[in-house]
Amino acid sequence: MKRFFRYFLGFLTLVTTFVMLYVASAIYNASTHVTTEPYFFRRSYLAKYQTNTPKPLSEIGERKLLDWLLQKYVVEFFYVIPSKDNIENRTVRNQYKSPIYAMSSSAVFGYWLKNVAPKLQDMAEHGVLQQVNVFDEIYKSPNSDYWQVEYELKTWYKPNDMSENPTITRGTMYIRVNGYTGQIYDQLDEVRQALNNGIDPSLVFPFVVDGIQDLTEKN
Repeated sequence: MKRFFRYFLGFLTLVTTFVMLYVASAIYNASTHVTTEPYFFRRSYLAKYQTNTPKPLSEIGERKLLDWLLQKYVVEFFYVIPSKDNIENRTVRNQYKSPIYAMSSSAVFGYWLKNVAPKLQDMAEHGVLQQVNVFDEIYKSPNSDYWQVEYELKTWYKPNDMSENPTITRGTMYIRVNGYTGQIYDQLDEVRQALNNGIDPSLVFPFVVDGIQDLTEKN
């Protein structure tokens, strides 16, 4: 009888231990449980991939469109993704492959090709990611031909290192624009065909940068 009691007590102790472990595990999981609601957005410059109907130019306004084109130019000037093909396409004199070429005068593109592109190419080959953000108001002084654009670069130098904090660089670019009218090119049928073929939409506007000055400062 005593032996049976000892076996029963041991069994009861074992069951109690498992129950306590289960309860403790449930409490732990409940306290750390996180529910993730996924949302997916497909970003694209092409109208056929947008979720909403594009706004007409009359609603956007000439000045807002100019701001977007200036932002686009600064992004094209500085951004880096770890892709050799990307930087090679940007350095060719082909308006369908290189928006920076299409949006620049020959002299400005030559300057970018000589002084900026080699650094971007080296960064891309070493797996560097650099994002560009234009902030603050874009404006032009009454006695100046240059638009003043404040920008920020966030640069990650270590591929696949999620703990790396980006290096922040801020600067000011002064941009002189030639030929901007707020309208698209006159050849409407050719523009439509170019867009259908995948050309960057920024290139359908007569917008050419023929002068730049750049001041950067690392934080």
